[in-house]
Amino acid sequence: MEVVIDRDAFLKGLQMVQNIVEPRQTLPILANVLLETEEGTVRLTATDLEVGARVSILGRVVGKGAITVSARKLAEIVKELPAAAVAMKVGDNAAVSLRCGGVVYKLVGMPPDDFPAVVPASPSAWLYCAATASRAMKRG
Repeated sequence: MEVVIDRDAFLKGLQMVQNIVEPRQTLPILANVLLETEEGTVRLTATDLEVGARVSILGRVVGKGAITVSARKLAEIVKELPAAAVAMKVGDNAAVSLRCGGVVYKLVGMPPDDFPAVVPASPSAWLYCAATASRAMKRG
C-alpha cells in the first residue's frame, strides 16, 4: 500500500475515528485504526465492537492495500507533522513509513485480516407526527 494524502485532512479523519478507540482493549487490534485504499481515497475505520466509525479521505493512491496501525500513536505523529502532503508506504512485515516535509516515522502495523468487520448502519427510519400531537404530549 502506498498513498499520498493531505496532512490536515488526514488528521481530521483520524480525530473523528480515534474517539471510538478505547485505550485499554482486550483485543490489541481494537486499539488500531484500519487504513484501506480505494480509487483516489483512503478509508479510515475504527471500532470497539459496539460502535464503529468510517471516514474517507481523498488522496493519491500509488499502490492499493490495507493495514492497521495504533490509532493513538498515528494521531499523535500526524498532529506534529508540518502542514504538507504525507506519504505513507507499507513495507514488509507490516512496517509503515510516514514521510512529510523531511521527517520520516516508522511504525509497526498489524495485518488487516483480524480487524473486525464494521457493518454499515441501515438507513434511518423517520417517525412523522402532526404538530398538534406533540403539543398535546407536552401538556399532558
